[in-house]
Amino acid sequence: MLYHLAQLNLARLKAPKGDPLTEEFFTAIPAINILAEAQPGFVWRLVGEVRDHTDIPFFLDPHLVVNISLWKDLESFRHFVYKSGHVQYIKRKKEWFLPFDGPFAVLWWVRAGEVPTLAQAKERLNLLKEHGPTEQAFDLHNLFQPPVAEEAK
Repeated sequence: MLYHLAQLNLARLKAPKGDPLTEEFFTAIPAINILAEAQPGFVWRLVGEVRDHTDIPFFLDPHLVVNISLWKDLESFRHFVYKSGHVQYIKRKKEWFLPFDGPFAVLWWVRAGEVPTLAQAKERLNLLKEHGPTEQAFDLHNLFQPPVAEEAK
């Protein structure tokens, strides 16, 4: 059985959408989404009936930017985050976002073909916060391999 890497990433805005302080960030979102979708290994991202990442209700906080995506493997995700044009925005995150209390990102493995829900992502983030990195919820500093295929057991 194949697995994909799921990731949830949160950021708390310094100023609401429409404020000049965050305008450049919001202007860049469409290009970053196109870049992600063009990356080798990209599988899926949360879109739904929303215009951008702030239209996703999560934790009942209108200042949270939410991103959930699926990748074929860890290497594809890391390449996008740290070696594509996305990295220039990571370097500037302090301009747009406040420090986060607790983990702001979580990774976990899902069976290929499954799509994580917001509820599942929130549950994984809570697992990471409560128990630290485990096979069920981890971060980029404490990685776990996908489960061993049941057929190979």
